[in-house]
Amino acid sequence: MPKVVMLAELAAIAGWREQSCDADSLVDLRAKLAKENPTLGEKLSASRVMVIVNDVLVHGDQALATEDEVAFITPVSGG
Repeated sequence: MPKVVMLAELAAIAGWREQSCDADSLVDLRAKLAKENPTLGEKLSASRVMVIVNDVLVHGDQALATEDEVAFITPVSGG
């Protein structure tokens, strides 16, 4: 199962930072996470949320393999 990592404010909304989730694609993963936590699902559907799979920024859908690591992060600003 892919490992899912929530960073920044998303970890607080999810109530966890890392967990495994059985999903075949990013679309499937987002749907499962949204079903578990509708508030998190809303945040993950925002266009500003970045998705990183195995240290590579991705856009749109992508197939997932068992050993993949998927990280969701919102942009962080500061100075």
